[in-house]
Amino acid sequence: MDKMRGGQVVPSLSHEECMTVMLGVLSDPALHIHASKGFKKVGDAVDLHGKEDLLICREAGVLWNEPTTDGYPNMRAKIDAELQDLKEEFDSGGITFCERDVKRLIDPYPKHDKVDRVLENLGEDFYHDSVHRLENSAELSAVATEDADAQAGQDDSTSDGADSNDEREDFSTIAAASDHLPAVAASEVTVPREDIVPVRAYASEQVGRLMDTIHALQGNVEGLRAVGCVRAVQCLEFELTKARRRLRAITQENESVLNNFNSLRRAENLRRLEQDQAIAERKEKWRDAQRAIAAEKEATKQLQVKRQKLQELESVTACKHAIKNFTLEELGKGTNNAGGVKGRKNRWEVLDRIARLKAGLSAGQRNDWQWFKEAWDKAMVTEHGADWPEQFATWMQQVLTDPRSNAFSIFVYNETCRVFKGAAALQVPGG
Repeated sequence: MDKMRGGQVVPSLSHEECMTVMLGVLSDPALHIHASKGFKKVGDAVDLHGKEDLLICREAGVLWNEPTTDGYPNMRAKIDAELQDLKEEFDSGGITFCERDVKRLIDPYPKHDKVDRVLENLGEDFYHDSVHRLENSAELSAVATEDADAQAGQDDSTSDGADSNDEREDFSTIAAASDHLPAVAASEVTVPREDIVPVRAYASEQVGRLMDTIHALQGNVEGLRAVGCVRAVQCLEFELTKARRRLRAITQENESVLNNFNSLRRAENLRRLEQDQAIAERKEKWRDAQRAIAAEKEATKQLQVKRQKLQELESVTACKHAIKNFTLEELGKGTNNAGGVKGRKNRWEVLDRIARLKAGLSAGQRNDWQWFKEAWDKAMVTEHGADWPEQFATWMQQVLTDPRSNAFSIFVYNETCRVFKGAAALQVPGG
């Protein structure tokens, strides 16, 4: 719907968006709790003494209430008989309440080739994700761990004693034999629905205070970890663990508080996930913008280089087609000073035009071109006198008719070596 509002006629989700949607669905604890009720509905995890027989429904309920192959009227009667045998063996001392005897009573799971093949292919690919809400107690400090272990030891000793007494009562209690029941599904029996426990005010207040405490501790832990206060971080993490334990104890006492707390936690996780996704999208857009800017700069640079080359080609082409005639009188013939300033300018123009033809000059020659042009023309006027304009025209015509592409560059090199040989000059690098 969001994509259609954004203008997509046929919206489609990317792989990342599909995974995000499934993460939001699977992060709902109510979904997993509802799925776990299936163990009750098929009779796999019901109470041994018949308190939850009515939860078995559909095909499993029919099988549960049908006569068994070994002569019992239904599964309840068979279980009661097995419990009676277990009690007699326990009273006689044949078994004791220990791990070895309990495991001895567990029959091996029957083989199913199709299912076993799937489990073998899965192998050990098992992990805990955020849905399990596991607490990592390995990061507690040594002192905090000792205190937690001592407290846990007291709690475990108390709980172990209570569990042991409860188990002995279960072993020593005989379930009353049930009557012969018809083979009907338990789903057809009306089960009274328990009233929903209202949210208690003090429990909600405690949950709110504990959540505020947890958020405050988490914020301080991040700040202390950033500055390297390891000891303080360990102490705060220990306090954070204790607050989470108290929060779990409160939520387990009241189902409504648990549901409300889980809803708030899911909303917070989804909100955090949306924020992370939005930040990732903004970062990706920023990277795209930077790449676009870099590409534009590179394209602009290449365009400038191509424009410069095009201008040079246009200049060469224009020089080839823009033919200008220079008479000997314009070059300075017939005068004692080789035409003076006007003749010198015309000779310089001829040199500039020829320098742009074909391969032209080398990089070093272009760098010293202005000096060479002025100094060479001045030296030739001194050497040839009034005959210099005619001699200049002869040399330039030879350069123009020379088939070599670098004829003028060779001419400038030879004249530089001939005329300025031994001349002192300061060579300075840089533009």
